Amino acid sequence: MKKTLLYLSAVVAILVMVFISSCNKVEEEVQNTTTTAEDITRTEAYLASVFNITDDVASSDDRLNKTGSTLLPPGAKMEFKDSSFTDGDGVEYSLDFGPLPGLLCTDGVTRAGKIEVSQTARYTDIGSVVTVNIPEANKFSVSTTGGMTSISGSATVTRVSESELKFNITNGKAENTTDGSMTFNSNKTIYQEELGDPGIADNVFKAIGSGSGVNTKGKDYTWNITDSVVKIEKPNCSFPISGIIELTTEGSTYKIDFAPDASACDKKVSITLPNGTVIPKTF
Repeated sequence: MKKTLLYLSAVVAILVMVFISSCNKVEEEVQNTTTTAEDITRTEAYLASVFNITDDVASSDDRLNKTGSTLLPPGAKMEFKDSSFTDGDGVEYSLDFGPLPGLLCTDGVTRAGKIEVSQTARYTDIGSVVTVNIPEANKFSVSTTGGMTSISGSATVTRVSESELKFNITNGKAENTTDGSMTFNSNKTIYQEELGDPGIADNVFKAIGSGSGVNTKGKDYTWNITDSVVKIEKPNCSFPISGIIELTTEGSTYKIDFAPDASACDKKVSITLPNGTVIPKTF
């Protein structure tokens, strides 16, 4: 009887250890997944901050296309190295938002540092390519939800049609003191609906595409947009208002829904785990 009790005790102890180990593994997987989902959500805002200012200036400055930029705040410096399209090599310019703490732009995003831009043709010309270069030395940073995040890498915006753009990011990196650093690559097709005057204010953007990277915990991930990510440009609306992204990391697939309640600028998302558990998150 005594041996039987000892045996049962040992079995119970092993089962408890297995249970605890399994729980810890699940918790670790959930933490890794939600971290990756949060990283991707933030990245959407970071990428938008790069695209928005580039698109706005390219479509509104009279040396590039039209007149009347809607995002550049007082104090931002636009410097042309080459402002003529007639010499056959496009134009080159930089946008400098100064040192930290940066300048608040009219889209509600604070920007600091500098981006360098080259453009092959006027922005409305089909086939026009805008290349954005952001070396780490330029200390370009953005803030959409609080603290500043430094961003580096390169991006291209290609005009496919009047309303369609290709937006690609290569060797992207985002880093801040709270979350650490992450890397990303992104390939998107963006459909643009211009509702009012030239410039980006009040425009609606719908994006499809995919990407990959390494999250702030050093885990590889890939993602794919399964329902168009929609963003509308207006003050204090730096996050998408709807759309679904499927995230795959460590062999499992998860879902990020940008409109868990309704299509609103509320910075809310829901993260659905493979077992169906839904985790709400507000940024």
